[in-house]
Amino acid sequence: MQNKKISIVIPIYNEGLILEKEINNFFQEISHKLPLEYNHLELILVENGSTDNTLEIAKRLASQFSQIKIAALDNPSYGKAVKHGVSIASTKYVAICNIDFWDINFLKQGLNSIIKNNDDIVVASKTLKGSHDKRNFIRRLITRDFNLFLKLCFRYQGTDTHGLKVFDRKKLAPVIDECVTERELFDTEFMIRAQYKDLRIKELPIAIVERRKTFHGILKRIYPTIKDIFIIKKSLK
Repeated sequence: MQNKKISIVIPIYNEGLILEKEINNFFQEISHKLPLEYNHLELILVENGSTDNTLEIAKRLASQFSQIKIAALDNPSYGKAVKHGVSIASTKYVAICNIDFWDINFLKQGLNSIIKNNDDIVVASKTLKGSHDKRNFIRRLITRDFNLFLKLCFRYQGTDTHGLKVFDRKKLAPVIDECVTERELFDTEFMIRAQYKDLRIKELPIAIVERRKTFHGILKRIYPTIKDIFIIKKSLK
């Protein structure tokens, strides 16, 4: 079992309304679907600048589940939270999830694919054949259009950059450290850099249901997204 140990990194920011429910659901499901691995994982919750009771809830959950490791950052930053979580992971394999978007079946399949097929990183794609994307039409359309843009702008060969990820920490941690964006495009930059380094990327289909509405409106995300695109493009030269 040693080689199947995995660290699951979940950045958390103002998640007080759903954190306890989702963590309890996570451990309940993993105990059914991955019973042998149940005591061979660590769940790293990286709180970053929350203004609600997220950190207090996380600490309480850590007292209930020995697998939970807590980290806290002073300011909101998805990118820094992911970087920090990966840096303190104690296992060979690492997964990145969101508190409202995790899938135990994918974690199992992704880990097995890396171990058996020597993949470097496995990504859950919402647009891959066999996936079931039950988000609203606008969000599905934005995902597909954005992926087309990445093909044209960066020649990205995958079909999704924002899906769940499982990877070999030794190979991908240096890629994560090179990332310069800190907001929502951090995942995109991560995957583009992984492709540029010719790492073995595998995609798997996934079913996704919208558990809650996004924090940020679509219009509010346009300018930060365009800004980060230019930052990524410039940093890759």
